[in-house]
Amino acid sequence: MAPQVTQIDLILIEKSARRLTAMLIGAIVLQTNVALGFEPEGDKQQEGDGKSSVGIFQIDRRNPQSAYRLSFGINFPLPNDISRALSQGINPGGDIFIHG
Repeated sequence: MAPQVTQIDLILIEKSARRLTAMLIGAIVLQTNVALGFEPEGDKQQEGDGKSSVGIFQIDRRNPQSAYRLSFGINFPLPNDISRALSQGINPGGDIFIHG
């Protein structure tokens, strides 16, 4: 059993394995199965496509009033996601959360 911790410094989500791993200083403190959007294969391209974002993101907000136990927002879309979407005339989406 992992030690009880009050913070982590890395969350790794492996989409193909449907697994979330939380770490602190390289040590695994939590590993659990996850559910993804209704169309999880590939990288998120536009709002409403059901895909999960692929990349390195920061947690930039928390929703303590979430209907779920925890809810952390990530800083998606990144500038390159916005540029790509603008060049294609689509909305990249946003307001992406990890719910637990």
